[in-house]
Amino acid sequence: MNKVGEKRREQIRDFIVKYNKEHGYGPTYEEIKNGVYVSSSSCIQNHIYTMLANGMLETDAEMGASRALRVPGYAYVKVGDDSENTKSS
Repeated sequence: MNKVGEKRREQIRDFIVKYNKEHGYGPTYEEIKNGVYVSSSSCIQNHIYTMLANGMLETDAEMGASRALRVPGYAYVKVGDDSENTKSS
């Protein structure tokens, strides 16, 4: 197993969770790239494809669709709403 790749995918997952909590929707690939300090868009795309394939992420949209990424097990509500951000069981 590639520990560097696994660590990067964890950073991407954590960024997506944080972004969803703050905004109420998923980040773009460009926002992910900037949020985890990666210079290559293709690197992010490859990680996203791997994460979708292994169930670390999910989406209802076609591959590459903007703002459609979710982390399984999390339900999101925008910060500032009356509800709280929750992780479902």
